[in-house]
Amino acid sequence: MADQLLKVHQLVGAKCAIFVHSDVSNERIAGFGAQIIRVYGNYDDSVVEASRVAAQEGWITVSDTSWAGYKRIPRFVIRDIPPL
Repeated sequence: MADQLLKVHQLVGAKCAIFVHSDVSNERIAGFGAQIIRVYGNYDDSVVEASRVAAQEGWITVSDTSWAGYKRIPRFVIRDIPPL
């Protein structure tokens, strides 16, 4: 999904920060052209950290993972962002 979101961000000229957990290989994230932020822990830890930093920085969180109070954007991501 990160590559799809990055393409959308590039099309609209937005900056993009991608949070990845510590088990994601460098090869998997190479060439994204975004700010990559590694988070110690697992996928869920990276989602929590991304949400925390986004709130702190005034960023918009775009994730395919939903939680209480955050369901609209994930529905859009899953439904409307086509594979590129």
